[in-house]
Amino acid sequence: MDVLTFFSIVIVAWLVAFLALYTRRKKLQEKGVIFYPFFVFVRKDARAEWFPKISKSRMYRVLDWVFMGLAYLSMGLGFWLVASIAMSKITSQRTTAALIPIVPGVTVPLEQTIYILVAIAVAVSLHELMHAMSSTSNGIKVKGGGILLLFIFPGAFVEPDEEEFRKASTSKRIKVVASGVAVNLILALVALSLLNYLGPALSQGALIVSVVKGYPAYNASIKPGEVIVAIDGHTVRSPNQVDPLLNTKSPNTVTLLVNGSLVNKTLTTPEGKLGVFLAFYYPSPIVSGFMTFLQWFYIINFSLATLNALPLFITDGTKLISELFQDEKRAKTVSLGLSAVTLMLLLMAIQF
Repeated sequence: MDVLTFFSIVIVAWLVAFLALYTRRKKLQEKGVIFYPFFVFVRKDARAEWFPKISKSRMYRVLDWVFMGLAYLSMGLGFWLVASIAMSKITSQRTTAALIPIVPGVTVPLEQTIYILVAIAVAVSLHELMHAMSSTSNGIKVKGGGILLLFIFPGAFVEPDEEEFRKASTSKRIKVVASGVAVNLILALVALSLLNYLGPALSQGALIVSVVKGYPAYNASIKPGEVIVAIDGHTVRSPNQVDPLLNTKSPNTVTLLVNGSLVNKTLTTPEGKLGVFLAFYYPSPIVSGFMTFLQWFYIINFSLATLNALPLFITDGTKLISELFQDEKRAKTVSLGLSAVTLMLLLMAIQF
């Protein structure tokens, strides 16, 4: 399915659903279902306390302080990341790193969409769950919560009691806000650790993702999708083995898996480089699917942990800054100023 067909189906499905439900909108609103074209959210009253045996335990209250530190660490990491990319794009004449928005079929392959959406749903749900548990830990009731869908992107939310939240101490308010950011950072680190361990352990070769024009692989008609399984008779199970084996001698005999058959090609690699971008190769569809999900789970959680921790008008980072000030007017002024600076840096860092 091409990109145009995919988005056409999604748009038509949304419009059909909107027209079908429009006559029942009042009844649905009474049940907490609010919908517009391409946007719907379902809100329900929630239990006042979430997992009180855990969230009110001494260990969790210690973790609350740890979460606070991790949230501000994420903010600092986010600032460093965005500012360094923005500055490098200004000062460097060469192609530099950039933040690329996730747009299925445009900036990422369309077949990756399901993994991205599941990763977002899990990451956001756990983010909001931590807000609810931290509210309970700090004696703030939870009024409600729900789920939402914006075009194809899922989301979730919880609503702590606003009056109790305002009356709570500064540290308690910050803990509630910080918990969601912190859990995304922790999940990102866990996912990255699993990728680093499982990737080499489960890989059965080096998958060629792209080929650089003018290099030995390009000159030998090696194409993306082919898999390097051996070099000079030495088995290759992961991309990390390729360069060391190429550097042992030249020319090299590279054994490729091409459409289920083994093909040998002799290449001269004067610089010890084939000129290819490689990835782990998983012949099992189940393993490949799980590792793809894990990769996106890391990317989504890291993005939520760093970008959501930045002060940017409506983010958790804005609240992390504003809650530091007792004076509401000063808090608003500082938050708006930092949000403006962050937005400027972010626009400079993004590759459109």
